[in-house]
Amino acid sequence: MPFTDPIDPYAPALRRSLVRLAAWTNLIFDGGAGRRLIDLPLPPDGLVGANTDTDSYKEPGSAGPRIEQSVVFRTATRAEHCVRTGEWPGTLDELRSAQRTLAPFMHLLDVPLVDPYEMPILLEEDETVLRQALRAFDARVELLFRGWLSFKELAALSGLSEKTVRMAATGRDHNPELATYKEGATTRVAAKEAERWLRTRASYRPTRILNRTEALDPEPANALQLATLLKDLRTRVGLSISEVIALIGLASEANADLDALEQAWWTPDQVNVALFDLPVLTRLAQVLQVSEPAKFVRAVAALLLPYQIERQFAATTQSTERTS
Repeated sequence: MPFTDPIDPYAPALRRSLVRLAAWTNLIFDGGAGRRLIDLPLPPDGLVGANTDTDSYKEPGSAGPRIEQSVVFRTATRAEHCVRTGEWPGTLDELRSAQRTLAPFMHLLDVPLVDPYEMPILLEEDETVLRQALRAFDARVELLFRGWLSFKELAALSGLSEKTVRMAATGRDHNPELATYKEGATTRVAAKEAERWLRTRASYRPTRILNRTEALDPEPANALQLATLLKDLRTRVGLSISEVIALIGLASEANADLDALEQAWWTPDQVNVALFDLPVLTRLAQVLQVSEPAKFVRAVAALLLPYQIERQFAATTQSTERTS
């Protein structure tokens, strides 16, 4: 099964939760906050109450056709696939980056969010489905990057209750099947021991890092996502900034522009975004071996356009002031 196709009930729960969070966000900030959060049209009444229980609202596409393009949705579907199959299409660094991307959303699943009428923002059954999968994903990443797991993390990763994991650590007649150690008042399971114990379970799939480009989202939605994508792609193909600039046919002076784009924190006067027109972006996609070049070019062009307009406006204003 492709990693972009999560199994039910995960995908519908993810869609419903994102649209409800977006509508709730509109109440706190402004009318465009939810749209910017997940980039989809919201219900005209704004917040969708927790008692919304119509069949149409439970349809997979009810949250809008563009919700699948949101960063959280795409990252969360990759996470669910990794939990189910053990396969991660990209690199270890990209796996860690996905964990960081999902951290704020995971936090919201653990907070009892309510609307002004004290109604829950998220449906309880959706929270349960999402929390189970994303906690398992988080534990899987920690198993690779950290030297130990807690009972709670091991329970999430194994699909067992925390009580069952603790019983395995106690064992019958004080003969535990899971070795633990103490760190202060906390009981921990060493990562190597956790992996050994997990492999005794038929349902567990060890993590496989496939190192393919599908893990990289080709459609950055803001400057920070663009910076991360450009740097990850360039590192993956093993090119320096100057080599990329030469290969896409720009003068060496453009090295500073690409370097700034990779840093994310730049202003229109620091980057000549006009250099990165459609032909240049197309060549950039080829050089960086983007998995979906058309999506990449469209997304980056749309992202850079407001900066280009701002740069042109500033230049026009300065020219007018000099001649007046």
